[in-house]
Amino acid sequence: PAVAAEAQHMIGRCYSEKKDWPKAVAALTASLAAKPDWQLADETLLLLGYAHEQAGDVPAALADWEKLLDGYPKSVHRGAALFRTAEAQFNKSNFVAAAEAYQKLVETIPDD
Repeated sequence: PAVAAEAQHMIGRCYSEKKDWPKAVAALTASLAAKPDWQLADETLLLLGYAHEQAGDVPAALADWEKLLDGYPKSVHRGAALFRTAEAQFNKSNFVAAAEAYQKLVETIPDD
């Protein structure tokens, strides 16, 4: 299953590069279905959220990023998920939710 998950992940990345969002969504979803807890599941959720957003399904994008944030609290992709969440909420005029996501992002930035 891990090989299938990785192959579907890469297929999803290829379709994302081509901006074929429906095929990217299908492949990235298949990646997570093949092995939900594989080593790049957090990255797959980040990419799936972006593909959903680009395909016009913002609620699904927000749900993907929320799964990443809830399921992978130490993920290196946490900042990107928070930023995409904040941007999506801002673009929907959900300013309170956007501000909350931006605030969480600020709190995760390490001190230099």
